[in-house]
Amino acid sequence: MKPAVLAFVIDNDIRVQQALCDELRRRLVLGGVEGTCSGPHVTERLQELKPDLLFLDLSAAGQIEIQLRSALPPAIVFLSADDHAMIRELHSLGLNAWTKPEVFDELDAILRWAERLRSNPDRLWDEWTQAANRIGTRHPADGSKVWAFDGNREVLIDAGDVLAAKSIGRMTELALTDRIVLSLYPISFLKAQLHARGLGRRLLINPHKPWRSLLPALRLLWRAPTPRKLKDRPNLT
Repeated sequence: MKPAVLAFVIDNDIRVQQALCDELRRRLVLGGVEGTCSGPHVTERLQELKPDLLFLDLSAAGQIEIQLRSALPPAIVFLSADDHAMIRELHSLGLNAWTKPEVFDELDAILRWAERLRSNPDRLWDEWTQAANRIGTRHPADGSKVWAFDGNREVLIDAGDVLAAKSIGRMTELALTDRIVLSLYPISFLKAQLHARGLGRRLLINPHKPWRSLLPALRLLWRAPTPRKLKDRPNLT
């Protein structure tokens, strides 16, 4: 039996949004489909739903905060009304992108692709990182945030406060001025979010505070990994 799939369509063209939702409902016997226009509610709804598959109109992409809390990201499909040059650029990055007329002919293939991608979390994060880079990440001074756990407490960290980061499997330890917290995001995603500089494949430092970041980076490097497992964390999916 195929797993249940929750699809979320974000498109300001109501006719396209409704038509795409209807077509997805015909194909997704298990799961569900929801559609909405862009707006200040979109990020919150995206975090609440934790969809498996996200169809995102490029005209609405700039309003999406990409830091999904406590969940794997969705497989993402970009849509555009007529920007063929952008679609080609996204394809060149290995991303799934279609013009709105042609996406309806590709839905079966897209659903098969999304199913394969969900079974490979590392590849899923790689594609989400590419998508995050393309739709725009803000400089830490502009207020980017990172979800993390301080003990068992979920916290939202200012990206500019992260001095260093170390990969521990599929999670990452973040060194702040006064403590170390645990992030669910892989280091490849955080590198783009934090605008960080890599010291090897497993360690990052804040390039805007290199001298302040050196000691925290060494602390992370020599520190034993956090013993808690992902499944021990509250409210995780």
